[in-house]
Amino acid sequence: MKRFNAAFFMGRMNIFGGARVQGLWTKNFPPSRDVGIYNESDKAFWDKAYAAMEESCIELELIASYAQLIKLRHVLAQQDSAFSDIIPLETELSERVIAEMAAK
Repeated sequence: MKRFNAAFFMGRMNIFGGARVQGLWTKNFPPSRDVGIYNESDKAFWDKAYAAMEESCIELELIASYAQLIKLRHVLAQQDSAFSDIIPLETELSERVIAEMAAK
């Protein structure tokens, strides 16, 4: 297996964890305006983050995690993609990464 920068990889995973916390906060304490739908700027940011994570998954041969990232990017690209659509997929991604890394 190819060597990789674990701190960089885990930093990306922490970004996804932060998104889940934000989604839980929004769900439990709804704001006065709808912030549950990603705007184009947010979509561009997250698409770039997912693409970078895909590269790491390819290098590390994390096949299931890579497939999950493709699914995430597809859902994110939808016109009205919302936090509630993405957060369960990110949770599943985190679980897949952990399982696949543990199996290596």
